[in-house]
Amino acid sequence: MVVLVVLGVVGWHYGVELPAARELAAQRAANARTIADLRLELVWIAPGEFLMGSPAQNLLVRWYYRVREQLTKQGNPGVSDDERPMTRVKLTQAFWLGRTEVTQMQWTAVMGSNPSYMSNKGDDLPVEMVSWDDAMEFCQKLTERERAAGRLGL
Repeated sequence: MVVLVVLGVVGWHYGVELPAARELAAQRAANARTIADLRLELVWIAPGEFLMGSPAQNLLVRWYYRVREQLTKQGNPGVSDDERPMTRVKLTQAFWLGRTEVTQMQWTAVMGSNPSYMSNKGDDLPVEMVSWDDAMEFCQKLTERERAAGRLGL
């Protein structure tokens, strides 16, 4: 076990990829797409199931975070009730998902205007002040744009 860890660290330091890392990189590349003119990186999300949310913390974990909070003034990252209960989610259809937040430049290119009105405006900053309906409209227009360009097989 120690030998594998040492080999992994040495390989990482010298830029040597282990076969599993190469396979994972190839899989990620195969499941990625970039819309070049928007600099929009997408990843393919396959159908499947996963657990969403955070499990309830046991007494020992809550005690640890209480002591840590007193010593460091950092809160407990797992106390948010909006992440509970854990829920099994089933994705029935595959889809493309943006790797990062949509930038103001990307939003403007697709929608024609920038709704952001906070003090931080900039092409590479995330767009903000967007409703759920606005986001759905963005996705629809982006899909229509890519379909019209022949980049979607649907």
